[in-house]
Amino acid sequence: MAFSDLTLKVAAEEAVQALHTQMAPLSYFAKNYSELEDRKGATIAIPSFANLSAAAEFNVSTNNYGSGQNEVDGILLNLDKHFLKALAIDDRALLETDIQWIKDGSEAIAQELGRAANKYVFGLMNTTNVTLTANFDVGTKSQPTAHKLYEVAATNDLPIEDTVVVLDPENFADLLGITDFAMYGGREGVVFGNIPRLFSFAGVVMSQFIPEGFNGLLVPKKAVGMCSRYLAPLPGAYVDTWKATDQDSGLTTGWRVYQSLDTGKRNLCGELLFGAKLIMPSKIVGLVNT
Repeated sequence: MAFSDLTLKVAAEEAVQALHTQMAPLSYFAKNYSELEDRKGATIAIPSFANLSAAAEFNVSTNNYGSGQNEVDGILLNLDKHFLKALAIDDRALLETDIQWIKDGSEAIAQELGRAANKYVFGLMNTTNVTLTANFDVGTKSQPTAHKLYEVAATNDLPIEDTVVVLDPENFADLLGITDFAMYGGREGVVFGNIPRLFSFAGVVMSQFIPEGFNGLLVPKKAVGMCSRYLAPLPGAYVDTWKATDQDSGLTTGWRVYQSLDTGKRNLCGELLFGAKLIMPSKIVGLVNT
């Protein structure tokens, strides 16, 4: 039995909201390339301005208005991760519970897909790929040391306004304990683990997937590329299909519902065909305890 359009719309909205919450740590340095998702091929080429030369003084004699170089790179991202989570339920279980199976199931699946994407992307920022390190701890309310992040950024030539500070849960909690909430004007830190523009950085976010060996990361927004593609199901093969896209990160999840006459179960599947790459690993700084 197919579900109503309203039911599918609500399910899609729940999936997007759950994915959006999970993707907050990645959304700072992920651009929306969902318009590329229908192109053919195992890779998606995304534009990158990561290696621009510095601005120069205007030169009257050479008229350097015409001095531009082709500094736009097409970074190829392999769609090499296919994350999938499926749920099944039988008629009796549906009869005996009050859950809204397709709505609640979509939310739960989207959370797991988002976790898988986070784990994969931050897993790339391991001690093998990230070679720059800096000592860092949050300090205490009487002796805060978070200002040392400025020194780390300056030493490694990172633009503060375009760099994301990623902290593990322990250090993020310590930061909340010594930070005056009135200074940043919101409750994002407590509710979402995300403090935009704190200390003039692009944002300070919490992630539980920071690789072993680091207690945080300084990540320029241009340092990471991400993309996804909707994997269209075979027409007529499933009871219902749809897709849901998180507009901030551009990640698109695909959804399929089918029923098995052999088992008497209804199945709900969510999937993410996904690729990510460190475009500038030499600019990512791993933070370590002093």
